[in-house]
Amino acid sequence: MATMLALRAHQGAEALVLEEVPVPEPGPLDVVVKVASAGLAPGIMRLLRMGALKQLPTTLGHEAAGVISAVGYDVTGHAVGDRVRVHPLLNCRECDYCRTDRDMMCAQQAMLGHAAFGDGPMPLYEQYHDGGLAEYVRVPHWLIDSLPDSVGFDVAAKVQDLANAVRALKCADLPERATLVVTAATGTMGTATVKLAEHFGVARLILVGRDSDRLHRVAGLAGGIPVGVVALDELPENWSTDGTLTRRLRELAPEGAHAVIDFIPEGPALGQTMAGMATGGTLVHMGGNSTPLALPPHRPDDALLALRRHARLHPPGRDGRPSSARDGRPHRRRAHHASFPAHRSAQGHGRDTATGRRPHVDDRDQPLTLRTRARRLRGVASEQREEAGTCPNQKAYAARSRH
Repeated sequence: MATMLALRAHQGAEALVLEEVPVPEPGPLDVVVKVASAGLAPGIMRLLRMGALKQLPTTLGHEAAGVISAVGYDVTGHAVGDRVRVHPLLNCRECDYCRTDRDMMCAQQAMLGHAAFGDGPMPLYEQYHDGGLAEYVRVPHWLIDSLPDSVGFDVAAKVQDLANAVRALKCADLPERATLVVTAATGTMGTATVKLAEHFGVARLILVGRDSDRLHRVAGLAGGIPVGVVALDELPENWSTDGTLTRRLRELAPEGAHAVIDFIPEGPALGQTMAGMATGGTLVHMGGNSTPLALPPHRPDDALLALRRHARLHPPGRDGRPSSARDGRPHRRRAHHASFPAHRSAQGHGRDTATGRRPHVDDRDQPLTLRTRARRLRGVASEQREEAGTCPNQKAYAARSRH
């Protein structure tokens, strides 16, 4: 039996080990790739301690690219010698999420060479948990992307992280000439976000990270965009409790940032950067931060919170990190996208400028976000007031509640 070297993680181990293991053989629907370039997430040991790697021992590495060395007999469209990258997301391909280009929300969603995020049976992860930090890796054929000759293996292996940055920038829904805060800006996805910012209308960047020298080096990737930096290591020791980070952000952007893209996996920075946003700003989080999040203070009649969840760091399909954790255990990786709309003005909230009222929106088929839930509850309350004869404007409420 042919063998190969692989970087492996074991139950209870404090270090990864390089081991000799059998070279994988392809199943009927599999492709075996001879790895030319591979990568490892820097937080993998934290995930190992948290129990997110549910099949041990395992070969690590969710980032991989190389050349096909073997194909299963039912595989079409790929051949030995093809240059390819490995897409690491495992999902069932049959549920409603997978069939509507939201496969990152699949109950079986996991990452090859990385972690699993559900609590139920995960047959694909059981079969394909070994990753790309080895001489060869076996993957289902639908997770293979062909590479043009112009794309090198090192870049191809990092496409997943680049796509995460694109996804985060899209979720931020930035206005023209936006001010954008990027945290963990010296990490892989942070640097990718800085590099791509000019393509999304960003006019000013504020980068948050630990080390000032590294932040200034990353700032050079922004092209001609003006950049401010906040180094956490230079803040007072009690910055995590006294709001220093928020004050520094407000000094750099007195009107507040239009959006925050947060990649920090733990700690209080998320809440403090959110408090540095402008009214109507957007928060996108990819990082699995389980620290309790306190919402910035707003008067109940002036603010409405809408929360959308997207799979962590992973865009629908093949396009774009662990997100929230529950009870200390990681569950579904999701990117959290929260919007804090501006003060309720007629123009800012789509009201009819003559009547001051909002047009009726039929949201019965929409996802039950906090916004749609509030709208439906208002409709129910209107019907109850009309039946009780206490509605101040029964005709108007009846027209809006009839749907």
